[in-house]
Amino acid sequence: MIATEKYLGEKYEFNGRGGPYDCLGLVLDVLADNGIYLPDDDGMKIMPDWMQDNPERLPEGLTEYCDEVSIEDREPLDIAVFVVLGIPRHAGVIIDNYRFIHIFNNSIVSISKFSRWKKKIHSLWRVR
Repeated sequence: MIATEKYLGEKYEFNGRGGPYDCLGLVLDVLADNGIYLPDDDGMKIMPDWMQDNPERLPEGLTEYCDEVSIEDREPLDIAVFVVLGIPRHAGVIIDNYRFIHIFNNSIVSISKFSRWKKKIHSLWRVR
């Protein structure tokens, strides 16, 4: 079972790491708590409008350390990338077959039903 309680209710902060969080910071900490370590950036500065310059930056960065998996093959600790406003710019961590943990702009860390976000899925990634 993936421990999520310590994250619930944490506030959003752009480029937040270690709480408050942005979605990538949360993904990194949840994975690290489970023995999976990823670098926290791709070597380029993360600006508030990063998605305008390179809309595929998030999934492209994951290809360095992860393999893409199908929705049907998802497992706990897979990283889900979602399309928001036409761009794959949001991520969360699968915690079981039905739910994932994430934080969205100007909100708090929460657990959502995967089925509610399934239409927005861009890709799923498993760390090698």
